[in-house]
Amino acid sequence: MMGIHTDILKHARLATEGRLAKGVVDDIEITPFVNSDGGDGLRVLIIFKDGKIESVTGDQLLDLLLDLKESFAASGETRIPILEFATVSDMVDDGDFES
Repeated sequence: MMGIHTDILKHARLATEGRLAKGVVDDIEITPFVNSDGGDGLRVLIIFKDGKIESVTGDQLLDLLLDLKESFAASGETRIPILEFATVSDMVDDGDFES
């Protein structure tokens, strides 16, 4: 199971690096979830460095989502990715991240 997660994370990092400027993203977290229809999905949380999210356009995020879906599907992953976004400060404020 850990190998599958590592492979998915690798695909997410490559897609993110291909779409967003270097130094914008601090981390990526991926967790499974069940959608409202009972289907399996992947929650892809992109954690931006503080002050960097403003430099990202909606088109870049849409392209990133499409890249993730294609990359995951090409690797045999059938779960649908759902993108979520936060900043490092958001994660620290929520207690989900160590400063």
